[in-house]
Amino acid sequence: MKLQKQYGYWYRNGLVRCKTLRNSEKKVGPFAYIDFIKIYHKSDKKKDVSVIPKHSAETLNELNYNQNHISINFKAIYLSNPDNIKYRYKMIGVDEDFSAPINSNEIEYSSIKPGTYTFQVYAIADGKASNIETFSFTIVPPFYDTILFKVFAFILLIFLIWLIFFMIFKARERKKIELEEIKIEEQLKIRKQTAEDFHDDIGNKLTRINVLSEILDKKVAEDAAEQKELIRLIRENAGLLYTGTKDILWALDPKSDNLLAVLDHIKNFGIDLFQNTGVSFKVDGVTAAFSKIRISMEFNRNLTLIFKEMFNNILKHAHAQHVVVTIFENTSGYIEILTYDDGIGFNLQKVKSGRGLNNIKTRSKRINSTFKINSEIGKGTEISICTQVCVTNC
Repeated sequence: MKLQKQYGYWYRNGLVRCKTLRNSEKKVGPFAYIDFIKIYHKSDKKKDVSVIPKHSAETLNELNYNQNHISINFKAIYLSNPDNIKYRYKMIGVDEDFSAPINSNEIEYSSIKPGTYTFQVYAIADGKASNIETFSFTIVPPFYDTILFKVFAFILLIFLIWLIFFMIFKARERKKIELEEIKIEEQLKIRKQTAEDFHDDIGNKLTRINVLSEILDKKVAEDAAEQKELIRLIRENAGLLYTGTKDILWALDPKSDNLLAVLDHIKNFGIDLFQNTGVSFKVDGVTAAFSKIRISMEFNRNLTLIFKEMFNNILKHAHAQHVVVTIFENTSGYIEILTYDDGIGFNLQKVKSGRGLNNIKTRSKRINSTFKINSEIGKGTEISICTQVCVTNC
C-alpha cells in the first residue's frame, strides 16, 4: 500500500492518522518581590521616607528609634492566573510563624521596639510557592536605652548612693568631732577652775597648818622632845602633802598637756631631788618640738609618777654618782626615755621586784608604754621607757 503525505499528515488508501494529544507546557510558579517600604517618623511627618529595596536579602537599614512605624508593600508576578495570588509573611523578631494566606499585598507594623528584624514574604498561586523575599533592618535604641548607658547609669547610681552615705557619715563624724571638741573644751575649763579652787582652798589650808605648827613649836618647851617630834612630823607631812598637791595642780592645768611640759616637769623634779645629795643629774634630748605632741592628763600623771618613783629608788638604793636621762625618737617613730645611773647595780635573776618597781611596771601598762631594765652588779642600771606617743607618721 502506498503511503502519501498531505497537509503534513500521512495517510494510506484514504485513511488519515493524526495525533490528538498535545505536549503539556511546564508551568512556572509566581515570583515575589518587595515593591517599596514606607517609614513613618513618630513625631515629625516631614521625616517620613520611602525605601525601594534592591535585592533585599543583603540590605540592612538602620532606623532611628522614632522611625518605628513601617508599611511594607510587596507584589508577585504570575502570568498564568494573576487573580489567584495570595501572600504569606513573617517578621522575624515579632511574629512566631508565617501568616495565613492573604490577598492584600501591604502590611503595617507600628511601635516596633529597638532591635534587628527581618521581614519575609512569599506568594502562593495554584498550589505553587514563590521565592521568599526578605528585607532586614535595625531600629537603633535611644542613648538612654543602650547597654552602655544603663551600665553607666547603674555605676552612677551606686556612686550617688555611696556619696550620700559618705556625706551622712562625714556629717556624723563632723558632729561627733564638734561634740568632742566642746566636751574637751568644757573639761579644760573644769580642770582649770578645779586647779584654781584647789590651790586657793587646799593650798591656803596647808600653808596655815605650816604656820600654826611653827607657832606651836615655838611655844613648846625645848625639853619636850616628844612634843617637838610630833610637831616636826606634822610640818613634814604637811610639806609632803603640799608637794603632792602641787603635782596634782600641775597635772590639772591644761597647759601641761604636752610632752615638753611633762619632760620639763620631770627634769625640774630630778634637779630638786638630787640637789645637795652629791649625785650629778643631767637630762639630754629635750627639744621645743615636743611641745606639739599633745598628751592626756592620765598619760601626764602616770609618766610623772613613774620617774618620781624611779629617781627616789636611785637616790635610796643605787649609791650612784651620776644619773643621766636621755630622750630620743627610736627607729619605730616613738619616744624612748633612757635613764642610766652608775650605781652599784643588782642581779636581775636574784633580786625580787619591790613595790616601787611593780608600780613602775603597772603605770607603764596604763599608758601603753614598754618598760625594760638592765643591770649588773658594779656596772650600774639602765631603764628604758618607750612611750606610744607617735612623733612622726607611724
